[in-house]
Amino acid sequence: MPPTSRYSQHELEDLARYGSQTPQQMTQEAENSGFGMDHTPDDTALLQDRGVIAGSGISQSIRFGNASPHRNSKNQSPPFWKVDTWLYDILATCTALSVFIALVAILAKYDKQPNPRWTSTLTLNTIASIASMMFRIGIMFPVANCISQLCWIWYASSQKPLRHVIAFDQASRGPIGGMYALFTGAWSSLALLGTFVTIIAMAVGPAFQQSISFYGFNVVDHELPAYASAAMNYNGSTNPNYGGYAGIGEFTPFNMKSAMYSGLISSGMVALPTAPFSCPTGNCTWDSFPTLAVSMECIETGKYYEINCDQKGDEAFKPPPGRCKIDRTPLLVSLMSNETTRARTGGRDTFQINHVDTQPNTPFFFGVYYASWVDLLPSTWRVKPTGGLTEIQWARANNLMDPGQSRSKFIYNGSSLESQSCIVYTVMQEIQAKAENGVYSERVLRVESRADEAKEGSTILFNDTAPPIQYTFKGSCEPPSVGEHCKARPLNVSLSAMSNSFLLAGLNYLFSDAGRQNITVSGASITIEGPQILKMLYQTFNITKAIENVAYYMTIALRSNDTILALQNDPTNSTGLPSDYVAPSHRISGYAYVNQLHVSVAWPWLALPALLLVCTAVLLAATIHATHTHDVGIWKDSPLALLTHTQWRPDPVTGIGSGNTATEIEKSVLGLKARLVENRFRIADEKHEK
Repeated sequence: MPPTSRYSQHELEDLARYGSQTPQQMTQEAENSGFGMDHTPDDTALLQDRGVIAGSGISQSIRFGNASPHRNSKNQSPPFWKVDTWLYDILATCTALSVFIALVAILAKYDKQPNPRWTSTLTLNTIASIASMMFRIGIMFPVANCISQLCWIWYASSQKPLRHVIAFDQASRGPIGGMYALFTGAWSSLALLGTFVTIIAMAVGPAFQQSISFYGFNVVDHELPAYASAAMNYNGSTNPNYGGYAGIGEFTPFNMKSAMYSGLISSGMVALPTAPFSCPTGNCTWDSFPTLAVSMECIETGKYYEINCDQKGDEAFKPPPGRCKIDRTPLLVSLMSNETTRARTGGRDTFQINHVDTQPNTPFFFGVYYASWVDLLPSTWRVKPTGGLTEIQWARANNLMDPGQSRSKFIYNGSSLESQSCIVYTVMQEIQAKAENGVYSERVLRVESRADEAKEGSTILFNDTAPPIQYTFKGSCEPPSVGEHCKARPLNVSLSAMSNSFLLAGLNYLFSDAGRQNITVSGASITIEGPQILKMLYQTFNITKAIENVAYYMTIALRSNDTILALQNDPTNSTGLPSDYVAPSHRISGYAYVNQLHVSVAWPWLALPALLLVCTAVLLAATIHATHTHDVGIWKDSPLALLTHTQWRPDPVTGIGSGNTATEIEKSVLGLKARLVENRFRIADEKHEK
């Protein structure tokens, strides 16, 4: 009985016809290639009987090639610009390039500029996301095709293990397959480049997003008004609509007198007030502007006063044993005895400290004087005010002896003495103001104490017919002052001479009606001869600071006079004035800033997509060139190339079809059918199976 076989008669004839090598050569080549087919004993017997193989088995060597008996030797590789070749890959690369250039152009336009407002849904981040998606598609399409095409070039050069097909296939599918394929060893330099692009392309999206960041930036909103307060003039008005004067001294306007008291009793626990301002956004700036103000200057007078513990002299005026008193130094006694000096001071005996007033239990002397002269000031003063001044002097003994048992405290040789003289006067200040996060602050750039018409040593009278005290302001334009006033005509700031007297002479009546006072310590309490305010002055830690606060509050009152009067005259706010109202006569226009998002482009992040774009272009060009050099069809990811152009037997004959492109391969296998069998190495023979 003839041996049975799973091969058909036709298949056995094909095997016999393709056996161009000796059985020993076929066996040896198959063993070297690592591929073969297992046969049953009956198959082996039949093949041996046909003369196809010799021995106990059969092995086939496998090589991929482009030679085919069905291929016309005159056929040439198609040009790369055809639709079914490289046209789509080139277009995809150009699309990625166009997307990248467009994104760079958009970012360059808005870098360091306000965040564009197109629609509620379209933002720069949205554009970056869309661009990153299109860019990644644009480079991954040609890269995947190049890796697939490199598979056929890999097998065209020489015989390779069939499992390398899996490596190329996985690498063309994405980064995970690319990382896996790196360990197979089936890589040329171009394949490694393609795998690199596939893996690194995962970072394209984050790179595009990281290239765009935003930061807050304040820009001027010209539709929002911002006002600071300045006193461009002052006439002592007590009514914002009808004007009117207050009398001198005790008739100083109530608002100004209130400011004097507020400054005197203010403490460090409460921040000093600011002039009224309006800043709707909380962030505003103003160009430097002028304003009337009240200033002061102090000097030490320690060389004129001392603690005297000398027991010599007139019994009626020397201190008791162990006790001391505040007294004049010989220098001051000599000066006051000089007729010239007395003439310079108008006959004033300074504090009027005499032998009657100065006692061991009199630790505080205070004197305040209003003067309308400017040429009789001692040379120790740095300023020469234009419209008069108020001079405030004091001497205070500290660290008194407390004997206890309700006995009076007194000055002794361990007591310390402080004495100063301060002058208070009106000036013009140049102010630099700003508001940050709703907090208003100012900086004094310049102080001008001499009026335009004032001459050295001259005196401005303080009667109703006296000309106003006028200052001409031209801004210093220090940064950030860049306003129009820096180039425009100077501004005039004026103060009526009479009102100036109201301000300065009013201080005289604030501190003491008689112009001089002292404090006497008696028993466990403090008895004050004069206004109660002197007791507070004596007890304050820093008298100079208290006087400085008075001058500051007076300045605020000057700059807010009409604003306060308008609010006082309408207590129910029937006119609907805003809480940050500034009277028109005080307004200094400024700039209101709104916080606006600006774009910041981190250009180094775009180096990654630029590098990937260059690598993709190089890979595509090199793959096209290698395809032409190795005479391989442009099959890319078509699996039919493996079936139709693989040399399964050791002869020049290839598979069942051929073609230069994937489309041609598909046409060449039209009408052919295949099916899978249980054993992958067995050829189904329907006749034998029946």
